[in-house]
Amino acid sequence: FNMKKLFVYLVVFSLCTFACTQSKYKDGRYIGVGNGHSGKIKVEVIVVKSKISHIGVLEYTDTPGISDEVFAKLPLEIIRSNSTDVDTISGATSTSRGVLQAVDDALSAAAKN
Repeated sequence: FNMKKLFVYLVVFSLCTFACTQSKYKDGRYIGVGNGHSGKIKVEVIVVKSKISHIGVLEYTDTPGISDEVFAKLPLEIIRSNSTDVDTISGATSTSRGVLQAVDDALSAAAKN
């Protein structure tokens, strides 16, 4: 049992934990626009305590029925992961990409430098 190694491991662990928990976003309400299947998709992203807490679809022209699953599921996945690095919804890839693009657009204003 080596105390020096233990100390080094604890320091590295602490630094990694600190870096991983640092906030990515400034709190606030942000609007973003992306290109869906049939036109623009406009979303509202709310950031609270540096995490994405709400995503609302404000405007879209994509086909209702086909896009409904995207608007119901994708925002929840983005919120859960606090990132747009999520899978698209099968069968509605263009709409999914439009939502992801719109959220990224909104988060670009929220990003901390």
